[in-house]
Amino acid sequence: MLEFEKINNLDVLKSNKMKKLSWLQHGFTTRIGGISLGAFDSLNLYGNDLEEFNNSLQNRRILAKELGFNHQNIVLAQQVHGKKVHVVKAEDIGRGALNHQQAIPSTDALVTNISGIPIMLLYADCFPILIADIKNKAVGVVHAGWKGTAQSIIIETLQTMIDEYNSKKENLIISFGIGISKKNFEIGEDAKNKLSLVSFSNDCFEIKENKIFADLIEINKSQALKFGIPEDNIDYNKELCTYDDNKWFYSYRKDNKITGRHGALIFIKEV
Repeated sequence: MLEFEKINNLDVLKSNKMKKLSWLQHGFTTRIGGISLGAFDSLNLYGNDLEEFNNSLQNRRILAKELGFNHQNIVLAQQVHGKKVHVVKAEDIGRGALNHQQAIPSTDALVTNISGIPIMLLYADCFPILIADIKNKAVGVVHAGWKGTAQSIIIETLQTMIDEYNSKKENLIISFGIGISKKNFEIGEDAKNKLSLVSFSNDCFEIKENKIFADLIEINKSQALKFGIPEDNIDYNKELCTYDDNKWFYSYRKDNKITGRHGALIFIKEV
């Protein structure tokens, strides 16, 4: 289960499973606690124009102060709704932290086992996913929109952690952040056909009045279960929705594309 945690003026969501790991820090941000205004109010973590990008840098500093890391060390990616996973090494530290053009290109998942390197991806309806290896101390962050989900990006990330860090499936815990809920995520036939190929639960879709609705948590969860992740290792909260809960979240779909971005962040604490 995910629960809100208030840190001074900052409201973040944390996984109960991950909070038990003393060596790990993580969080799914909300829109509360920053300096941005208007459609980006207030903890927007990305900006297209110079003014809002500068605001987003200040918001990252706020986040870093409260969660205990150096904002200049964050590693980000240029997300493209694909399935590429990047293994973050020491030389990647700070890529995208101050200049998005320096972020890891064409990538939608990051993994690392190096302490002191926060890895973060950005969202506003797509689902953020955090992964931790509780034994070998490795972490991952995934950006799972419908296109990435259709390409099984969660499995690509899990397999990368197995290959790179000798992770065991029973030691990998997965936490889904907040995205757009099934009742608000209408899709077309083409998306349904592609997602159906990688959906292994009867609860992944719903048809109402000839409209198709998809549950991205359920689809990704069904992939992880089929892959061999124990169900008890998976954390989520379906009560919240980026589309419905405008007080807390940005929604690309509801806000007609003009909106801010949340972050999903995870890192191994330095000893």
